[in-house]
Amino acid sequence: MKKMKMADRLKIVEKNGDVFIYNTVFGNLYKTDYGTLKFLQSFSEPKLVNEDEQPIKKLRERVFLIEEGKDEYSMLRDGHEKFIKDLKAGKLLRKLQLMVSTRCNLQCTHCYEARTGPAGAEEGNMDFSVAEKALINFFDIVNNTGQEKVFIRYFGGEPLRNWKVVKDSSEYIKKLGTKPEVVQAINTNGTLVTDEIAKYLGENRFDVDLSLEAPNELNDKIRVYRGGRGTFKDVDEKIDVLVRHGVNPEVSAQLNDYNINHLDDFVDYLKSKGVKKFEVNTLICDNNNLCSAPISEKVRKLVELKRYAEKQGIHLAGKWIRLYNHTLDGTLNYCSRQGEQFSVNPSGDVYSCSGLSIKLGTVDDMKSILSSKNYEEMSMRIIGNIPGCKNCEVEGMCVGGCRASGIYSGNNEKYTPEFGECEFRKAIVNAQIGDKIEREDPAYKSLTARHFALK
Repeated sequence: MKKMKMADRLKIVEKNGDVFIYNTVFGNLYKTDYGTLKFLQSFSEPKLVNEDEQPIKKLRERVFLIEEGKDEYSMLRDGHEKFIKDLKAGKLLRKLQLMVSTRCNLQCTHCYEARTGPAGAEEGNMDFSVAEKALINFFDIVNNTGQEKVFIRYFGGEPLRNWKVVKDSSEYIKKLGTKPEVVQAINTNGTLVTDEIAKYLGENRFDVDLSLEAPNELNDKIRVYRGGRGTFKDVDEKIDVLVRHGVNPEVSAQLNDYNINHLDDFVDYLKSKGVKKFEVNTLICDNNNLCSAPISEKVRKLVELKRYAEKQGIHLAGKWIRLYNHTLDGTLNYCSRQGEQFSVNPSGDVYSCSGLSIKLGTVDDMKSILSSKNYEEMSMRIIGNIPGCKNCEVEGMCVGGCRASGIYSGNNEKYTPEFGECEFRKAIVNAQIGDKIEREDPAYKSLTARHFALK
């Protein structure tokens, strides 16, 4: 028998006669009824109960009821020590980003990489000797930490400007005889795709993320060659080349003033091209007047897009969808790259991602990075460790947002939230509540709870 109380950080949403509850730290969104809600609220003052009896057990496992004397933040703090131990042992590392070229053949209006991070510091292509060393040292770590799957991402700039190193790296991975399964991915603007490249990507089952901003020439308001010519016609043709060689690219777009009223058209266009995956995210805006729509309109358009894409059989992704999914399973951090990824630039310097200019070390000694203070501090931007997010209704979904975006906006503090996106994220999460809930198992525990062994 234990005294149990209603958790402090619960969000209760009533929609169309239904009741939805989730813990704003741990997630575990649950569709229930007013009877269960009333029962839960009867624990506003602690009561002595058998914690293993239903429905107490179900509510406790979802962190809707907790022991007297505890709260969500003390439960998280109990797990931080384990997190740091796993971090330093390399058990979280599973991604390697190779910035094979910092050069690009385009000059896009909204380019993020052109204005932040280490990319612009040393313009050029990566030599294979750097990629080789990065791969050797990365796999030296992950082969011994029990990872079942790891991810190698070729990035830029435009990585196809250094296709030889991409291909040589891919072939080298085959020779290494790695223990975990290897998933290779490449981000590209698509303009440099050839039959030879597409054939190799298809045969080697690359994940291809291809950027396009609109399903027509409106794309050319944003994505242009350095001489000013638009890219849509060329990219449209290159998509056909990729699909013909068995590549199912994920087309990625940023929600902007040119495409916001053409999102359904975008889905129709992709379906006609044989593309099955579409990702839409919101822009990191400055004064470029590319995202002037009010939050309410962005939310409405995105939710409508989500429903339309599902009807058309197009898999839709985006950070805003991931935020909602985290009401189901919680998350440790907004961006798993911090703690899970090493990003290597052409000179062999290692960062947590291409958007952050805080150097962690070099490819010569990746293992030493795992025990470095910088690596620990970067990786500890996790749930329960961001004071500005405390008590937010989407704290466990958003976890402070993107660190690089904060720097881009002029705030260099490690644990300061991305305040400019707060209202949008609250609104977009709330708007999606009531969508299909995939995890109805009452014994399901969130990612955060599982990692910290919370009970």
